[in-house]
Amino acid sequence: MDAVPCGIDENSGKSFAGEILGTDGAHKKQREMLCQEYVLKTDRVMYRIRPRDEKHPVLLPVGERAEFRIKKDKLLLAVPELDGKEREYSVTSMQMINADPAHNVSERAAK
Repeated sequence: MDAVPCGIDENSGKSFAGEILGTDGAHKKQREMLCQEYVLKTDRVMYRIRPRDEKHPVLLPVGERAEFRIKKDKLLLAVPELDGKEREYSVTSMQMINADPAHNVSERAAK
């Protein structure tokens, strides 16, 4: 799991009394938000995924087997060792895995 930047959280710092009296300035506190990002590997594709539930993301065990399926625009992932419950994830990137580069070259030459 990696923690990756996924936005900025702003807090104006204004109070109700300060707004009424006009003493509050327009100072804004900003901090960078971090989101969980996981790498999910299959035989052919490596997916980078983030939980869709940003407020209460479940911490997944690293290195365990997982079952997933893709439904419309989301990836549904279940980890049997955790609790087996399906959770929704967004796919941020997909990359093909070259398992055996020499095998791929010989396949192309044979065609």
